[in-house]
Amino acid sequence: MKQIELLYFEDLSPLHEAVFAFPIIGKLSMRQMAIVGFSAIITWSAYQTFESPLAITALVVGSYFGFKKFHVKPPEMQLISIIIFMLAKQTSCKKSITWQTHHKNQSKKLAQPKLFEPIMPASQKQIRVRDVFADPRKPMRLQIKLEMPDGTPISNAKTRVEFDGNVISTLSTNNNGEIEVLIIPQTLGHKRLSVFVEGIKDPVFEEIIHIRDF
Repeated sequence: MKQIELLYFEDLSPLHEAVFAFPIIGKLSMRQMAIVGFSAIITWSAYQTFESPLAITALVVGSYFGFKKFHVKPPEMQLISIIIFMLAKQTSCKKSITWQTHHKNQSKKLAQPKLFEPIMPASQKQIRVRDVFADPRKPMRLQIKLEMPDGTPISNAKTRVEFDGNVISTLSTNNNGEIEVLIIPQTLGHKRLSVFVEGIKDPVFEEIIHIRDF
């Protein structure tokens, strides 16, 4: 049994729900309509100004970001998160340099392990921590795909999903080995997400979801 990457993890809100139906492209959400519509306006304005076929680039890029499912949060929130991270990183680096300058000897002393402190085994399983920027009071949808070591999907298998120590769902995988559940974190902080398959003691999927506010 091997652990498979989380396929998608999205916030369930009116902006993300598909409510507009079209004959060819299917249903679109208000967020998708806004992105594609804004890109179309930019494309039209650029073509009227420069009269160049390259103006369609804005519509192509907008359609890509509008129709593609992204992990954890939409691309516009990812861009804001990157900017906040870079600003916070600069501040933390300044604080770290100041601390090391005044407490150089103390930092070396604290880095030494205690005499009888147990050593963590090198083979201990490392659980990934995933940052999710969302309102913890709103439901979120996640989808996970489970496969055997040879790549064969675990089809029609009974699973149990635990979130923050509580069983939130018991369901079977589909023909592609995928399951889809809804979670409501309730509070901010670290939450353990585990997926168990019937007949297997250890979880086949496990992550720490760090719920963070915007």
